[in-house]
Amino acid sequence: MLEFYAATTGMLNSKKAITECLKKALAGQPNLDCDLIIIHANMGHNFIDLISEAKRLSDGATIVGCSTTGVIGMDGPDESPRALGIMAIKGPRNEFAVAGIDTMVNKDPYTACAHLAEDLKNKNPDINLINFMPSWQDVFPTDRTIEGFESVFGKDIPVFGGCAADAMLPKTSFQFLEDQVLERGAVAIGFADPTLEYHLGVSHGHMAFGSPIEVTRCEGNRIYELNGQPAWKFICEKLDLPESTSFLETGELHALALELPEKIHEEFGNSHLVYASMIINKDGSLIYPLQIKVGTKLFWSRRDDKKIFMGAEYLGKRLHEKLAGKKPVAVFHVECGSRGSNYFNQTEREKLIRCVQVPLTVDQNIPWLGWYANGEFGPVGGKNRYFHFSVVLCTLIRINE
Repeated sequence: MLEFYAATTGMLNSKKAITECLKKALAGQPNLDCDLIIIHANMGHNFIDLISEAKRLSDGATIVGCSTTGVIGMDGPDESPRALGIMAIKGPRNEFAVAGIDTMVNKDPYTACAHLAEDLKNKNPDINLINFMPSWQDVFPTDRTIEGFESVFGKDIPVFGGCAADAMLPKTSFQFLEDQVLERGAVAIGFADPTLEYHLGVSHGHMAFGSPIEVTRCEGNRIYELNGQPAWKFICEKLDLPESTSFLETGELHALALELPEKIHEEFGNSHLVYASMIINKDGSLIYPLQIKVGTKLFWSRRDDKKIFMGAEYLGKRLHEKLAGKKPVAVFHVECGSRGSNYFNQTEREKLIRCVQVPLTVDQNIPWLGWYANGEFGPVGGKNRYFHFSVVLCTLIRINE
């Protein structure tokens, strides 16, 4: 049976920060020994120092994690340069497994993730929940990334998590595996505790509007034409921007929404998935996060702050109902960096986090590890999916309690 303990800190010195987190998380325990330590750390930290000190303090613990744009704990969000969050886990080694890929650069995401999944399954064939932390630059098309896991584990096992971040910069990202710091790699944790039941949910706060835009020429996840015009030229004309505009400069203005089947609108709290595209080379084509077909209808979308808060509250309440009165033994939380300090002030960010925390915790102290990512994974409508601008929650409860 796995036991979970979590803590966050903004302490500047990396060795002291990981020490403080372990002491806070494991307060009341006879020592700092644990079996698995999940580390989420902002780019200001010395990652080697974090790992080596964690190993020294908890000799024998498996280390896994990634770089972030910020962390979220029971005391709220922290996006300071050296924000740090951990989940310390005690329990049998046959109830979890970790695996990693040293680099995803220039690798086919299906093949890479199939190998990663095979490694996990070889270590533990009983895995029934996967927490995935890849580099955000290297998972496209993300449906192929997900299919890589599903080729080994099937489609019924949830894959949740997020893409490692570099303080919202499109430069690089880092993953942690044992004593290694990987750059633009991927790590995954498989859970196999038979006493645990999990409930997952996803929400975003964009609203689709306007007439549909038709994909008229594409290949894989590369869109060449929209409504018969060069894709980026079409978008820039509609937004009244010069074609020289970078996709980064448009922020979320050009986020294109994909309609979901009506049967899952209520579960998701929205009728569309929303994705930002990326311009590539000089031909004005776009990289969409998913493979797409000619004839696909996309929609303009706009950010709706009111909808963001309402969606977060709806998600927290819906998951609370699924818990049927049971207290979560742990919560894993992935929040898009677009819902952080680049868009909300501290008071607003704290309010947004409380929207999901209050229904699930009822102000009880629950092991809660959250972080700001550059893209999120989770299931909606019984299907593993990739998201932008979203929050993903995974709540764990004990079956027989």
